Amino acid sequence: MPKQGKYAKASSLKRIRNIKRKQQAHHDHAIDRADLSDFLVVRYQLVTEKQAEIAHETLQRFLMLWLETAEKHEGEWSVRNVTKQALQSANIQVPWQFYAFIVGQWNQFQKFLLKEIPAVPLDQQQIVTDPLTSAEVSRMVAQQLAANVFLTTFKGDDDRLQAVAAVQMMQMTASFLRDQQVDWQAVTAVFLATPFAVAPDVDSGTRDWLVNLSQYSAAQLNV
Repeated sequence: MPKQGKYAKASSLKRIRNIKRKQQAHHDHAIDRADLSDFLVVRYQLVTEKQAEIAHETLQRFLMLWLETAEKHEGEWSVRNVTKQALQSANIQVPWQFYAFIVGQWNQFQKFLLKEIPAVPLDQQQIVTDPLTSAEVSRMVAQQLAANVFLTTFKGDDDRLQAVAAVQMMQMTASFLRDQQVDWQAVTAVFLATPFAVAPDVDSGTRDWLVNLSQYSAAQLNV
């Protein structure tokens, strides 16, 4: 996951000034492609500053992961493909509550992607395609949570992990869905048996965020 320092509010204005300085050095209006991710993270901070703090930080971190994934794609950015790959990159580095925030904030998050990314004044406009419906992102998250159960259960045992059949994945995914939405009570029940553990090599800011995030219940998240 991206480091906490990427999201320090005190640095936002400094980063904006740096980006603007580079803009002027480049030419009158364009953003340098190398500054795209920083520009969008700062923009996200500004348009979502009224979000609850934990939701704000969680979605900012996901945005950084999403953009890091998207930058590997040439041409148009498919929300469907990039989101799936970003979720796979997060996997068991984050607790299930991380995914709950993504689903809960998805409409606002996707609206930001579709509106703000093409609006960035680059030399060549970055097009974003393939938006996801609420049901589609819920299923995508349920699939990743199912994968995380097996990744956690068989961590360090590659042979048993490789032996997990597609039907087992399908059954676990289905158990996490109800009426095309994630059943967070079912998710909570399963992950109680596989509690989240913070990786020892994360920075202190990320550790604090993960510990705080993992302590939320489904009721507190209002999901």
